[in-house]
Amino acid sequence: MKKLLTLLSLLTVSLYPQEGGRPCLDYQLYGEVLFLQPNGSSLCYAVEAIPKNYKLPNPLLEANWFAHEISPSYYPAFDIGAKIEFLDMEMCLVLDYERLSGGEVQQFNVPNGFAMVGPLFDIGPDAEPYISAKGKAVFRFDMAGLLLEKRLYNNQCWMIDYCVGASFARIKQYMRTQYSSAGGSIARVIKNPSLFLGGGITSGGSFAFRVANHFQIMGSSSISLLMGCMTNRVTYRSYAPSISQAGNPQPTTERTRVPNRSQLVPGFEEKFGFTFDFPISCNGTFSIEAGYLFQIFLNAIQNFDITVIVDASDLTSSGLVFTDGYYAQGFQRTLSNFILTGPYLNLNATF
Repeated sequence: MKKLLTLLSLLTVSLYPQEGGRPCLDYQLYGEVLFLQPNGSSLCYAVEAIPKNYKLPNPLLEANWFAHEISPSYYPAFDIGAKIEFLDMEMCLVLDYERLSGGEVQQFNVPNGFAMVGPLFDIGPDAEPYISAKGKAVFRFDMAGLLLEKRLYNNQCWMIDYCVGASFARIKQYMRTQYSSAGGSIARVIKNPSLFLGGGITSGGSFAFRVANHFQIMGSSSISLLMGCMTNRVTYRSYAPSISQAGNPQPTTERTRVPNRSQLVPGFEEKFGFTFDFPISCNGTFSIEAGYLFQIFLNAIQNFDITVIVDASDLTSSGLVFTDGYYAQGFQRTLSNFILTGPYLNLNATF
């Protein structure tokens, strides 16, 4: 019992300095409203073959190709967290969570007989002349972190902090593309989900420069090294009258599956903004911060795509036609980045 009372006494002394009654701990709750635009290097959903000369008997024999990419909008997201600040040590323990969820659908049509569309690996004179393409992209991003911040420099104008800790991220990108012929009797659908789950160390720094009373310029930069598991399974479905004529149910379904593999994903974050703060009580303050955020995660999206398919003439002996499915002769695994950019508004209460 004496040991317990002694421990409580020591804890009380550490929280309340002898010269005053103010605790050595401050608590902060904050929330950020973000409007972020996801982006990356794997958002192409169709290629359009555009004839160079429409006066030719068969214009598609001489064509240029134009790639269509999904251009995501800005989606609302949030970042919430809590801080415990140890005033006597000028250190702070931070728990943070960020989430984004959004999706985009884009499509286009081309004149029948004068242009054609298709996937990257199936666009040419011997390909099925699809005239309609539709692409859908869905983005899911979750990131949580536990950080320890240490104040390195503090005077009337400047504050410089350093942080280190651990982060966990879940990054998912789902692509669905669809191609249809005139009348829609022949169509193909490709579903391509990619998921990364991982965690690792995070390190960075931040600064604040007080321009005037209650007004500051803020900035931060951090790097994360996330080690985790990456999964990717692509599904191809084909619809055509010849499938039913051959006695098979529609659609034909084919899949590519790669083993779950470990992957190191470096992440970088940059923030820059302005803060206005004002007191709300004797020991409490409230601040509003507005600025711009940039995040990039390298090699976070995986694709395992067909690169070469069998020509229609090679299937004559089997009795099948080219529209019955994909008959792949080559595959390629690629990694692409996941990017988030956009403005943010931060509300912070200290008590």
